[in-house]
Amino acid sequence: MLGWACVENAGSKPRWLIFKTPPAELGIHPADGPSAAEVSLMCEDINATVATLAAHGVPMTDVNSRGYGIAVDVTLPGGGTIQFYEPRHETAHDL
Repeated sequence: MLGWACVENAGSKPRWLIFKTPPAELGIHPADGPSAAEVSLMCEDINATVATLAAHGVPMTDVNSRGYGIAVDVTLPGGGTIQFYEPRHETAHDL
């Protein structure tokens, strides 16, 4: 679905995939109390990303503006969600 190269971890049961990811950043956000971890994937062009995901039949919300960027929430096969967003903030991946 994402087009990332991967290997299968055959040494464990159950097996899982290990992906080669694009350059990444890690953001730690403050919270008022305990909260669940969230995964967000940054993209350079949200409209192109949405078109690619839609072509693969990936369920997602409509694109919407959030203060930090333009985003969609994607539903994973297990029912969880991840976010794809085009940032409006300064990024760190070229530092």
